[in-house]
Amino acid sequence: RAKLAEQGLQFEAALTDAKSGKQQEAEAQIEELKRRHADELANQRAASSSERATLQERIAILEEEARQSQSRMSADHAAVQSQMEALQQQLRDAADAQKKLEQQHQAALAALQGQLAEMTQSRDAETNKASVL
Repeated sequence: RAKLAEQGLQFEAALTDAKSGKQQEAEAQIEELKRRHADELANQRAASSSERATLQERIAILEEEARQSQSRMSADHAAVQSQMEALQQQLRDAADAQKKLEQQHQAALAALQGQLAEMTQSRDAETNKASVL
């Protein structure tokens, strides 16, 4: 841009020379300045185009990285979900096993109470026989 501004000043100087009678030389300078200006614009366009291409390439890379990251997060989420479901099933299984053990304990306790009652009746009966004799 600084070059373009400088060329603008040179162009104005060439116009001033033309007015003072150096028209042919001024016209040659004007043509040269026009050519340089066109070259500079072409260079700037090429640089700008190259910058855009580089930025577009970087954007594409970042988008791909974001897709891969999203894919990994989705896979991680699915794995965590699966583990959570497995743990919930284990918890249900443990609760069922505990319930079964409590039922077995209650049945064993009832059986022991029944045996104790029989033993107590048997002893009481023998004590009564012994006291009758």
